[in-house]
Amino acid sequence: FFAGIGGFRVVATKYNYECVAFSEINKQAISYYLQNFKDKNKEVALGSIIDIEEDSINKKIDLITAGVPCQSWSIAGKNGGFNDDRGQLWFHTFRMLDIFKPNKFIFENVKGLHDPRNKDALNTIKEEIIKRNYFFEILMLNANDYGSVQIRKRIFIIGFKNEKDLIKFKT
Repeated sequence: FFAGIGGFRVVATKYNYECVAFSEINKQAISYYLQNFKDKNKEVALGSIIDIEEDSINKKIDLITAGVPCQSWSIAGKNGGFNDDRGQLWFHTFRMLDIFKPNKFIFENVKGLHDPRNKDALNTIKEEIIKRNYFFEILMLNANDYGSVQIRKRIFIIGFKNEKDLIKFKT
């Protein structure tokens, strides 16, 4: 979800996941995504996350990834939080957990979401995940520590349906 040009898909494919669908609304990003992966898979283009329904994908989904729009939490943004339409997209992301019930998920956002000014919002996100019976870890990672020349800190929320999988992930 919020596929952009396919960054999460590149990594998922590297770890032998078959991508069955993607959700994106930016027309230019969709065009690049399709160019990048045109011969690799027959993915379903789901369009906006707001419009996705239970029957959108007819396969069991093991992993969901989402780079939820960050403008509501960014230091450079207006800090609208959940009052911003883009901030509300988190709740549609949780709805995807309800619909598809994946075994695991990875959600990514800007480091500003972890900032004290957004403490209540992050607590809401945690509560929404807990309500859905997922076990999760929140990590602050810097792309520079993983081979990128760019210093780019991001928050990652990694969740599992099975607590043993989270424990294994952490070790």
